[in-house]
Amino acid sequence: MSSEDESIDDLSIVDNIVMGTASSLNASVLAPPANVSADTFVSRVYLAIGRRYSVSMRRSVQTVVLYEANRCLSNHYGHLKPFQRKAALLDTAKDLVNSLSFIPIYQRMEIMFRTATGKLLLSPELAWRRMKIINRDIRKTITPKMPMLIEGCKTHDELCRKFLQHEYTHQSGSADKEYHDMWEYTHIHYFLAFRMYYVGCSINTDMPPACDPNPERMVPADEPYEIECRNRAFLSGGKPEDEIKETPVSYINVDQNVVDFSDAFVAETQERRALLKEVKDHMELLKEFEGLIPDSELKKQRKDLFMSLPIVPVIRFE
Repeated sequence: MSSEDESIDDLSIVDNIVMGTASSLNASVLAPPANVSADTFVSRVYLAIGRRYSVSMRRSVQTVVLYEANRCLSNHYGHLKPFQRKAALLDTAKDLVNSLSFIPIYQRMEIMFRTATGKLLLSPELAWRRMKIINRDIRKTITPKMPMLIEGCKTHDELCRKFLQHEYTHQSGSADKEYHDMWEYTHIHYFLAFRMYYVGCSINTDMPPACDPNPERMVPADEPYEIECRNRAFLSGGKPEDEIKETPVSYINVDQNVVDFSDAFVAETQERRALLKEVKDHMELLKEFEGLIPDSELKKQRKDLFMSLPIVPVIRFE
């Protein structure tokens, strides 16, 4: 390729980048989606965040990515074991992040971090837990306040702005000041999910079905712990390292991994009971620290444990 051709390519790349002002370098974005008017996940995120991504939106975008990934997989969970559901959720979320072409690649890489500063990717377990509490947080902190705010609102966006102003006034104590654009992302990271997936107080049932970026998605056939145990068994045999081959991770399609419903139900029940036991053990451990740490800290820890409890199963008898 000639130097002239290279310069033309460089110019085309530069033309594709839209840079903010000097005061908002962190808000650089690529060109908008090709078909922004289409009702796709990419276009909905693009419009919901105001057509410009900022690093302050990282956790909010992660939240809607996990929410959408769960929508993509909801019809497959019955065929998957618990660890496969978590692996599939994280894998789908990563693909959805990569589809957000209006966000620069180096910023897309950070969206699935646990924290903005830690630079550690979410584990499948943590991604699953964060996904599970999105609707719960919305129904606990947002929708109960909608009946008193909805009067006079003609659109969902208008209701969202009214709610954010109400929360900003309540938290700042400044009734005469308007909330700034980034306030919702730094204070209520799951509000973006409410903006995109709810109408008024309810989930928007008129949304088009979710579309998995990878229809041929594969999940591990074996749990990582089982593979690790098999590899340790090889090591304990005393073989030279050059003769030891780690057990490969085999994958199966999410549609082909048919698990008996009773087995899936038992696995889910065992997972829920394990989480209940873990919460109970932590509660009992906190009792030993009474009088050693401030009551406010104990109260906060107990509240966090309560929030992590699994949803109570509903059983109906005909």
